[in-house]
Amino acid sequence: MKKNTVAMAALALILPLAMVLGSCATGPKAIADKNAAFHATNQADHDAVDAKYTHKYLEAGGVCWHYVEAGNPDGPVVPMLHGLPESWYSWSKVLPLLDPAYHYILPDMKGYGRSTSADMDYTWHHVGDQTMTLLDALGIQRAYIVGHDWGALISSVVVVDHPSRFLGYVRMEADLSYTPGQSLDRLYEQKPQWKVFQDTRKATEFLRDAQKVIDTVYQPRMKSKFQKADRNYFAFEFSRPGVAEAIANYFKYENWDLEAAVAKVANNHFPFPVLQLQADSDRSQPVENFADASKFPGVKLQWITNASHFDNLDQSKQVADAISRFLAASSAGKQLSNKETIMDKYTILLGSLALACLFSALCASTQGNTARSLAEVNPKPPLPSFVEIDPSVPILTTPAGVKFVRTPDERFRNLKDFPYEAHYLEVDGLRLAYEDEGPRDGQVILMLHGQPDWSYLYRKMIPPLAAAGYRCIALDLMGFGRSDKPVDGSIHTYEQQVAWVKAFIKGLGIHDINLFCQDWGGLIGLRIVGDEPELFARVIAANTYLPVFEKGKNPYRLPASVAVDPKATSLAKPLGPYMILGKVPMFNAWIKFCLTSPTFMPSELMKQSIRGLSDEEALAYDAPFPSYIYKAAPRTFPSMIVAVDDNNAAAWASLGRFAKPFLTIGGNRDNLLGKKENQDSLIAHIPGAKGQKHARYDAGHFIQDDLGPELAQVTMDFIRPNP
Repeated sequence: MKKNTVAMAALALILPLAMVLGSCATGPKAIADKNAAFHATNQADHDAVDAKYTHKYLEAGGVCWHYVEAGNPDGPVVPMLHGLPESWYSWSKVLPLLDPAYHYILPDMKGYGRSTSADMDYTWHHVGDQTMTLLDALGIQRAYIVGHDWGALISSVVVVDHPSRFLGYVRMEADLSYTPGQSLDRLYEQKPQWKVFQDTRKATEFLRDAQKVIDTVYQPRMKSKFQKADRNYFAFEFSRPGVAEAIANYFKYENWDLEAAVAKVANNHFPFPVLQLQADSDRSQPVENFADASKFPGVKLQWITNASHFDNLDQSKQVADAISRFLAASSAGKQLSNKETIMDKYTILLGSLALACLFSALCASTQGNTARSLAEVNPKPPLPSFVEIDPSVPILTTPAGVKFVRTPDERFRNLKDFPYEAHYLEVDGLRLAYEDEGPRDGQVILMLHGQPDWSYLYRKMIPPLAAAGYRCIALDLMGFGRSDKPVDGSIHTYEQQVAWVKAFIKGLGIHDINLFCQDWGGLIGLRIVGDEPELFARVIAANTYLPVFEKGKNPYRLPASVAVDPKATSLAKPLGPYMILGKVPMFNAWIKFCLTSPTFMPSELMKQSIRGLSDEEALAYDAPFPSYIYKAAPRTFPSMIVAVDDNNAAAWASLGRFAKPFLTIGGNRDNLLGKKENQDSLIAHIPGAKGQKHARYDAGHFIQDDLGPELAQVTMDFIRPNP
């Protein structure tokens, strides 16, 4: 009975196709004229449909990709891959019914619609890798993925080849059973059109007549009425020049890998859930074909009822509901095949990496990477012109009109292990605070911290270094620690922070500097080393880097709104869904959280990130920030990255000529910025790093707090043999 059902389904498919192929008397020019006339007649209607969506183009992997973008731009990413003979428009009925919290990317697949490529290599793995370059170019490290029909075959190859990049997979209208090595006769019995299309010339002739293709393929494989407007849009896209020639190549036997596209998915051991959506009335893939689905426990099969092959058109709401429920369940930690919930992952990441994971993401994108264009990012951050004012706090003003607040001295009294007197240097009418410990004639060690901490981070390193005769200068960056705090968020730009530190160095008159920098202190410090290398004798870079983006390729952006969000009161809730999605979504979420959280304090982050940190020490990190108005710098620091373009290029090039001693240090528990490859990149690029005792330690991102005395000894051991 099953064999007869399959045979009847095959006959239903092959008869209309054979009739069309058998009547191909119309030449290429006549078809081209027909398509051109169709375009002219339907251009206005087509443009009216296009105007309802956000269309974008991006060149990546040798393909000029056209894609439609929808949903929450800051949400978890969901690329959706269509099949034959479709385009992004195959999702048009599903899209408005999906959960708007997610960020949907709907590309025209390679060769379809407006995604053009001179590359005629259509091996499935190659097309899959090219599709991944689109995600890479958009700065998407991890995502969910949905594929329908041929889009399911390609997306299956993609998740098999790149399993670590995905969080969940929805597979639609694709076989689930395939035995590697099975005969082609059996395969062609089930998919006769695949046999017919082995003749690329005939396939191309058939595919060129787009209207006939659409009329032949769609309505016979739908339960609902195929609407004329949909028919015309599909035909318009499929009749674009070059589409027929490209699409025929998907069918070539030498391009296939059914083992990867079917068998390896069915028998998967992926670290994410897989949902198979299948129409209950698809004659090409009848219900009987899925009778053994229970053999594949890694795939959950769900039927779309009263639908045929194009179930995304037949039953859009059922499909949208199923996808949305799958995304919600996966995000909530359900259905994970490795039995580890996503919330467990949040806890692990927040506890051991915390800010390290979030901040260090921005430095993982460096030289040569393609990324989202700055044209898609507001180059002038829409920060509030004046941060919310606490009426009880006196507002001071510089001669230039910059408003700022000054943390009361009593906030810094009796802090644990921090007996140091504050010193001040005025820059642009604002006070920069610093600790200055050890003999004034000692070799200078300039210590630069990052966000959201302050020079308290160096409290364990200063005593042994000062006792050994070094002059330890631990600066509080502007807006942090005991330094003054401009309250206008737009003051805190990367270039301005670099300028303030340069002015500080000049104002103190220090030279032959030994720089110890970490986190944002590295972005600022390494930039200055590149700009003015003559000021420095040696450099120690701990868990940091210098990001350089190609012109117009910075992937980081500000949220649509920076209004205070009363719900953003905990790190886990707003950041959790992004922690495992990769560097760009994760850091964009961090930008948004810092800008919009009404209650964020450094202590929460430091407590989760530093092993053995006492409550008293954690609260000391909060000392500079008595209330919201004092936090303009820690709130806006992450967003400074949005304005970084190629302005670090010259400094990076200069570092490539820096022959003075340069040491890198990494924390093994800093899984992004502290990764060995970041150290290796600096070592390979900077001449002075050659032959140094670069090291890695059992430490997190805030390595100075984890290993203060040990790092003090490392610093001395680095300086002494490198005169």
